[in-house]
Parts: sequence; C-alpha cells; structure tokens
Amino acid sequence: MLFRKEIIIDKKQIDINHSDKILLLGSCFSHNIYNKLIESAFYASQPFGTLYNPITIANNLNRILNKSPYQDEDVVESNNIYYSWHHSGKTFSNSKDKLLENLNNELLFLNKELTESKYIIITLGSAFVYNYLNFGIVGNCHKIPKNNFIKTLLSVEEIVDKWSLLLSKLKNKQIIFTVSPVRHWSDGSINNTLSKSVLHLAINKIINKNSSCFYFPSYEIIIDELRDYRFYKSDMLHPTNQAIDYVWLKFQNFAINEENQGLIDKVIAIKKSLSHKPFYSRNSQYKEHLIRTLDTINYIKDLTPLYSWKEEIDFINNSLN
Repeated sequence: MLFRKEIIIDKKQIDINHSDKILLLGSCFSHNIYNKLIESAFYASQPFGTLYNPITIANNLNRILNKSPYQDEDVVESNNIYYSWHHSGKTFSNSKDKLLENLNNELLFLNKELTESKYIIITLGSAFVYNYLNFGIVGNCHKIPKNNFIKTLLSVEEIVDKWSLLLSKLKNKQIIFTVSPVRHWSDGSINNTLSKSVLHLAINKIINKNSSCFYFPSYEIIIDELRDYRFYKSDMLHPTNQAIDYVWLKFQNFAINEENQGLIDKVIAIKKSLSHKPFYSRNSQYKEHLIRTLDTINYIKDLTPLYSWKEEIDFINNSLN
C-alpha cells in the first residue's frame, strides 16, 4: 500500500568524499547539512551565518574571490553593538575597529577555503530583499526599524544575471543549489509562495546554463514527501531533527559516494559509543572498549584526512588514565 509520495532523486556527477573541502552558504538547510558533515568527519566551512537572499550570498562569494576588504560603510551600529551588513546577527562586536579587523582576517582565511574547496552548497531562503538607504541590499536588518528599509521582490532575471557573472569565476567548482523548505510566514503565505517560486525558476535557469551546477530538492522532500505536521517543530515551520535526518540520508545518496557513505556509518558508530557513560568508568570491560575504539580511530584517521580526531582521542586517553 502507498502511504506517501516519495521524491526520487537522480544520482548526479557529484562524488563528495572525505578528502574534499566543502563550503556552505545560505539559510538553515546549509547550516543543518554543515552540522551533519562535521558529525560525519568531513571538512566543511559555513561562514557568514544564516543568510536568505541570493544577492547577499553572491556578493559575499565575490568579496571572498576578490579579497575586497571590509570598510566603515559595511558596518552598522544597533543598540550600541556593531554588526556587518553582509553577515547574520551572530557576527558582532562592541568596537567597530575590532569588528572590521576580525572580518578582514576572516576574509583572508575564506579566500584560502574557497580556493581549496571543490564543492559549494548554496541554500536560498527568500527572493525578498531589504534595501538600506545609501548602502543597498543587506543580509540582515539587525533590528533596525523597518522604515529604514525598502522591501522588494527580486526578479528571476536579477538573480540569474548576478549568479551567471559569479559562476564564470567558479568554473572549477561543483555547486549544489537548494531552496530552504522553511516558509517565511512573516511575508504571508501567498508572498512566501511567490518568493519560493522565483528562487526555483532562477535556479532552474542557472543549472540549465551551467553543467557544474546541480539542484537538490530539500524543499520538495519536506513540503511534499514529509508533509505531515509531525515533521515540524512547535512553530509549525522548521523541520524536526527526524526530518533533518531523513533529508541528510537523501543528500548522502545524492552527493556522497557509496564508499564514503559506509565510512559515515563507522564514524557515527565511534561517536555514539563514546557518548555512552558507563556506571563504573574503571571497569576492565569499559577500558577494553576504549582501547578497541582508539584502534578503530587510528585506522579510520587515514580515511578521513581532513578531520581532526583530537577531541575523541583526548577523551579516550584521559578516560584510560
């Protein structure tokens, strides 16, 4: 008997393995996949925090490529705290000079990360943008009153033109686009649908023009396949951990080769075994378990060359001592 419609995803020419660096930008799907990659012993970076609109995300990638330093005009003060117009609210400082110093130091690091990353994962959340007077489109309004901004809906052409120019500079990268399944309810349900539709149409044009760009249907998996409200948190908008786990499994089948999927299972088994706290830590059986786990880590380290096992090894050594 058929109880749901399953999203069938064709395997693409994507073959992520544990020797690849991965850069993620955008809204919550990128953040969730970043966490899953780190848990699975991949090397991943997710700078700028949670961002929603495609223009800010493209501008940030351009800045990384060009190593264009942040200036005073990129910083805004709100409630005696300094923020960046290009970052989420999690990037801030009590000092404008200190914030600029941190941002420009990070910029040099991100240029290296982008150069060395084979894969870029981009999650677009909304086609609505907020324009601040004398600055332009911002990544976050940082609790500044709404009357300081003009809200507009991007056109498909604006997004495609912006990304087409950027992608011409990223020809050696494989880029996975996805649309966030989280509804922007503050825009209203109709405007949310319009916004998500613009993003889908723009991504479709982009991937049709660029053979190194792909679409992963996280939006469709949550909205169509996991359409029951039990897969949503109490706000009825964000997916639960169970839903995230399911999308992660789909993503593995879409983008990660079979050998490394098997390796993920081994990594998760190691971390799960170390999370169990025994009643008697000096028990000989527990010590034997730790020694076996350490042997497994020493074996698997060569297969996960970009991941540091220091935390797990230190925990085992401290427990044995």
